[in-house]
Amino acid sequence: GAFLNDNSRQLIKERAFSIWLKADAETILKRVSARKSRPLLDGEEDKFDKIKRILSERENIYSQADITVITDRGTQKKIIDKIVEKIISLQKKV
Repeated sequence: GAFLNDNSRQLIKERAFSIWLKADAETILKRVSARKSRPLLDGEEDKFDKIKRILSERENIYSQADITVITDRGTQKKIIDKIVEKIISLQKKV
């Protein structure tokens, strides 16, 4: 949630780099269903619809991340390898 705050996002841009672990609504629903406490998903609205709405509202902000990694498919190891690969690539540009 910190990345949603303009000041926090600016600090991150100045002092670090950001990674958007991007997933579609179906994947996110599967991942969060195992947890009991998800305050953003509480309420009457269908959880899947709420996730889609939140993703739609936040996409422009999340897309400002320095690195985006699609996390819908693949093992955790493959996703981590992709993150490391993108970090190395980013560092070479700096």
